[in-house]
Amino acid sequence: MSRYADELIREAESGEKPLILTDSYSAYSVLLNSRYPKQRVVTNDRNFAEMLKDPYAHGVDYILVSKKIGAVLQIIHETYPALYEEGADWAEPVKDFDGEWRLFRATESTGSPHG
Repeated sequence: MSRYADELIREAESGEKPLILTDSYSAYSVLLNSRYPKQRVVTNDRNFAEMLKDPYAHGVDYILVSKKIGAVLQIIHETYPALYEEGADWAEPVKDFDGEWRLFRATESTGSPHG
């Protein structure tokens, strides 16, 4: 997953490097193996909660979400409980990683009451 995400970032135009939002609690090994940590929005970032409310409106390009629910604190699952299994009208699936993780592209504003 880290290599795939790093390729997305590396191949992007220099001024257009994508931001990837994920829960740091479940994705710690992915984050540790990333060559582009500044292109990640993680749980500990002070603006994470605000960006999660409406990723697209806040410049987030991708959301990486784990299949596991309840093993650890997972704010993405709490906010969007159907995202992993069903997707969302505001996010398109990009890649499935062995049925354990899915990467979605934020395509429009969530329009949710969260935002």
